[in-house]
Order: sequence, then C-alpha cells, then structure tokens
Amino acid sequence: MKKRIWILIVCLLLLVVSFFLWAPVHFGIKKEIIIRVPIYNVSGKITNLRNWKQWYPALKNTDTSSFIYSSITNQNNSFLQAGDHLYTIININPAYILVKDEAKNGKKDYHSLYAFPDSMGAVTRVSWIKSVSPFNWLKELIHPDQNMKDGLNNLKKTLEDPTEFYGFPIAIGPVTDTIVATKKTVVKEVDKIATLRRLYMEINQFAKENNIVSGNVRIANFSFESPGNLKISAGIPVTKKGPEKNGITYLEMPRGGKMLIGQYEGPYSGLTKLYTAMEKYITDKQLHKVALQYEKYLTDPLSADDSLHMKIEIYYPIY
Repeated sequence: MKKRIWILIVCLLLLVVSFFLWAPVHFGIKKEIIIRVPIYNVSGKITNLRNWKQWYPALKNTDTSSFIYSSITNQNNSFLQAGDHLYTIININPAYILVKDEAKNGKKDYHSLYAFPDSMGAVTRVSWIKSVSPFNWLKELIHPDQNMKDGLNNLKKTLEDPTEFYGFPIAIGPVTDTIVATKKTVVKEVDKIATLRRLYMEINQFAKENNIVSGNVRIANFSFESPGNLKISAGIPVTKKGPEKNGITYLEMPRGGKMLIGQYEGPYSGLTKLYTAMEKYITDKQLHKVALQYEKYLTDPLSADDSLHMKIEIYYPIY
C-alpha cells in the first residue's frame, strides 16, 4: 500500500514538473512604479521602441550600432532587432504596449506596459506585466529577477531627472537676488554685446558713486521692440537701493519667492535650447510665470576660446 502511495506521489511530481517545463500557458509577473511626471511624457517612452534603449535593461548598455529598427517604431508589427533578440509590437494604444521578445534560442517572453494618470494629471503609475512560462514563473518566485525592477527605476530616473529628460540641470529654488540695479535701452540687435558692456559699466560706476555694494554677477533680459531692434535690460545685484537717476531703476523680488533655474555651459548661441527645455518643464509641471525671465552670467569671457565655455543660468520667477 505504501509503495503505491509513493508511486502516486512520484507520478504527481513528474506531472507537475512536466507542466512547468512544457505547458503551453503563460503566467504573469507584475511590477509597478509611480513616476512624478504627466502621462503624455511617460507614454512616449514605453510605446516607442526607439525609446526603450533609454530604460530597458537588456538594451540600455548595448551598442546601438547593431540595432535594426523598422521604419516606424510605434505601431503594430513594428520591431527592433538587438543582438540575439527580436522585439515586436503585438498591440499598442497611446498608453499601452504589448511586446513579444523572441530570442534565437527559442525563448519567448511577452511584455505588457500600462500607464495610468492620477486625478490631477501630474503623476503616472506604470504597470509592467511580463508573461513567462510556468517554469520561469516558478524561478521568479525562488529568485526574483531584478530586470523589471531595474527597468522601472531606469524609466523613473529618465523621466524625473531634468538633466536626463530635458537635457539640462533644471530645478526650483528660492530668490537669491532680492535687489537688482537695472538700466534699459533700445539698440540695434547687432550692437547687443557692446551695449551690454556699456550698461554694466554705467551701473557699476553709479553704485560706486552712491556707496552701494554691487556684486560681480551680471543679469540681462532681452525682448524685440521691432525687426532688428532689441530692448536690453541690464542688471547687477546690489545690497541696497540707492537713488533713481541716470536711468537707473531697481528690480525687487521677494525673498520668499520661487525661481525656476536652468544651468547652461557652452557658446552663447546654444542657450536657446535651454530656453526651450525650461518652457517645456514649466508646461509639464503646470507652473506659472509671474515675471519676465532673465539670464545670469557666471563667467566673463576674455577671449574667443572663453566664449565657447560660458556658464549661464536662466531664471524664471514662478509660483
């Protein structure tokens, strides 16, 4: 009797093992993460195979020169061939993608990624379900695979880190320059640099004559008055207000105010990219501008070579 029981147990174990090895069914492994950016930024990262290189662990550290993409990478049947793996989109919508991952050894996995917005639209929950064989599902229970967790963390970092997502260091900080002595004028656009230097010299001279302590940092704001004509407002932070004369006025900002600050290093001609990135950041984070932005120059180029490595910050007063 005991022998029969043991035979039955062994047969059951063999059936279970066979099921986990060869059963034509798949089990799901699910991981989730909260990302503090709007869903329209998140969805593009997960529903376009060209963006998987930025966060998917198996692709992130792989040489892209070997990648082969379909002509379109965000619709049904789009594919990415990377090494021994072929990734094919099986189903897709603006906030969901199902991808088949086929390896040359015959292994197949299916990845379903969903993006769900919160009620305010500023936070997104991403759910990743990996469909695997029963045997691999059992392996996951014993030794959890870090790839899905790493991938979601990569995605979160890529989207939440301004330098990763927008291309520049961008952050919200307090007002530091509470009083700025300024002088304005309208000139031809070609005279911009020479006029700025003259205005800074006049402000510094005025501060010296009126016993006002001024810093070495220079500030500027530009706006077009008419084609070819530029309105320039030059400023230098000071410790106190003095008289208002010779065209000198004062910009005052509350010490408790907030500024959106972007950092840039390079030739001045590339600064427009930081402006574009900051405008997108303001839109994405649903911020509101309360005054005109301005540029702060942290270096004073003395040669043509220096001018290629300028350090500039852009400030947007916000709430």
